[in-house]
Amino acid sequence: MEVVSDVEAELLPLEHTADSPVPGHRSRRAIAALVFALVAFVGAGYISEFRPRHARSHPSESVVLITSNATLGTKSVGMDGIRWGPEVFGKTLYEDVNGTQHSSTKLFCYTVVTSAYGLELELIRYQWRHGMGIFQCDTARVYGDLPLSLQPGNASAPVIVQHKMPPSVRAIEGWFVNWSIFIKVLDMVVKDPAFQHSDVIVKADPDAVLVAPRLRVALTTRRAADEEWYFANCESPFIKYPTMQGPLEIFSKGMVQRFSNVSARTADCRMTLAEQGMAGEDMFLDRCMTWIGGHRLFNSSLLRDTFCGWNQSAGCSAHEPYVVYHPFKDVASWEVCWNSTLDTN
Repeated sequence: MEVVSDVEAELLPLEHTADSPVPGHRSRRAIAALVFALVAFVGAGYISEFRPRHARSHPSESVVLITSNATLGTKSVGMDGIRWGPEVFGKTLYEDVNGTQHSSTKLFCYTVVTSAYGLELELIRYQWRHGMGIFQCDTARVYGDLPLSLQPGNASAPVIVQHKMPPSVRAIEGWFVNWSIFIKVLDMVVKDPAFQHSDVIVKADPDAVLVAPRLRVALTTRRAADEEWYFANCESPFIKYPTMQGPLEIFSKGMVQRFSNVSARTADCRMTLAEQGMAGEDMFLDRCMTWIGGHRLFNSSLLRDTFCGWNQSAGCSAHEPYVVYHPFKDVASWEVCWNSTLDTN
């Protein structure tokens, strides 16, 4: 795996404007979310520019369209100023793949680790030593808050590409508010020389067991790499419509190039202040990729995740198409799952 130097990337803040809802009565949850938003803003070292945008016109639809000029109605905005429900994706929730046959797909795979969570670093170092997970892709990158070696003492081992963002904070809902970090990382991906020679960009969590050969099979039939598309991959019992969940994120090269257009995403990917204080990167990217014109595809056979209703006690299998199993928080359990995906017959 080649090593690239750190890439500086501008991170434009998403703005809060007059048409974003601010509830008259804020619950304790909303106040806490605003506090987390303030912490994230200060830690990232930027101040929002409260300036008007260029709105785009949209035809009248039967559902609320949440884009740069949309009126945020009661169907989409909860009492805390947080939008839930399929309305955020517009009239078409997802599209069929409708792809063509491809003999090969060049994969650019990456993960993001935080040094404060030692198990993440241990997991990704183990995967590199054994050529597992993202290291079975054509290109593999590890981004993180510190430029640590994947094998201390080995001068030829790759070094974590430093994103120079503060650690994410945990929202009161339990997940991490990390959308700003992943904006930065995707901008770095686009500036990586290997990006231009890739077809599909794949993010996998360190505690996700990624079986890259299965992903190549799944992408045998796909849309062109230069088209703008990505996958929703989860039917959770907690959310009544398909979503993209962060253990596995799959984007076409064209989709990531479109996202790297800072003016487009700044114009069309607004979040309310409450959302900025609670959004994980998968929630933000799932919405933003659609709002900037991406095609939201759906494949339910990509991800096995407990949040998506998977019974982890059933274990991983060599006889099913799933690309990622999640979560496995330590090397021992990760290895057991990995070995279970290998067809020894």
